[in-house]
Amino acid sequence: MTQQGAAQPKAPFPQPPPFYKHFTKANTAELKRQQKDLASHHPHDEEASHSAHQPTNLNILSLPPELRYLIPPTPPDTTTPNNPPKAFTQTLNLTPSPPTLADLSIDPLHPTHPSVLSNPQPHLLALSRSLLTTFLHLVGAQSQNAEAWEESTRHLERIVGSMHELINAYRPHQARESLILEMEGRVRGMRGEVERIREGKGRVEGLLGAWGVRREVVWV
Repeated sequence: MTQQGAAQPKAPFPQPPPFYKHFTKANTAELKRQQKDLASHHPHDEEASHSAHQPTNLNILSLPPELRYLIPPTPPDTTTPNNPPKAFTQTLNLTPSPPTLADLSIDPLHPTHPSVLSNPQPHLLALSRSLLTTFLHLVGAQSQNAEAWEESTRHLERIVGSMHELINAYRPHQARESLILEMEGRVRGMRGEVERIREGKGRVEGLLGAWGVRREVVWV
């Protein structure tokens, strides 16, 4: 029991790296001061000093140890196909494409004509009804035979996959309609602002006109 207690870790998570202590307000202010000094001595490096990845062209080795950790490293070059990003020796795909039904070995239950993809509402309604009836059939079959699940489950998978593909194909049209509604709302708001400005202008002109009339009466 003593050996088991000694083998247990002292903390559920490992300690953070020690250099996090260098990220203080004083060190940040000192690094900014040195950046400004470098920019004042080298004006042509001002654009490079505002880079999002490398704040300055300071020589890291010339900085104190507590300031070196404040300069982020240069990000890896992933623009060339010969140098893809990797994590744990595994190549990463930064722009993955969603799998299709063919990639998942699922036969679609809807026509693949482009007109269907641009107007999927009738097919989505039909698939929704089929999804409900298939689920009820699965529940009834399970109540009589618990092993009779494979056929209905595969049919449910085809229905859900077909609905998912139709919804994904409709997303560009949905984004366009959402943008149209947003722009129409913006136009209505701007027209309302214009009308309120015109109403304010009319009230100001009425006040100025009344003031001018009263002034003429006083002078007479």
